[in-house]
Amino acid sequence: MKEPTQALHYLSLPAISALFLTAAVFVETGSSSAAWKMLFISLMLLAVNSIVTHATARAFRARELGHWQPRDGDPIEFVRDAHEAKEQE
Repeated sequence: MKEPTQALHYLSLPAISALFLTAAVFVETGSSSAAWKMLFISLMLLAVNSIVTHATARAFRARELGHWQPRDGDPIEFVRDAHEAKEQE
């Protein structure tokens, strides 16, 4: 990946693989306490991974542009919802 924000996509692999480990534990042990603990750990890993990835992307943006909130003239695409599109017509 050429840019740091593109490289953040690699962080999703460990979180997704934890779900496969959880499935393996459920298949091997059934509905045991170890399986439920593994499910909890996997869900926590997914949640924390999403938060850390978002915060890291925001930090990259703040370092590059000097601010993290979008301003007029920034190189960013905006997706307008249907209500905003009707108002501008």
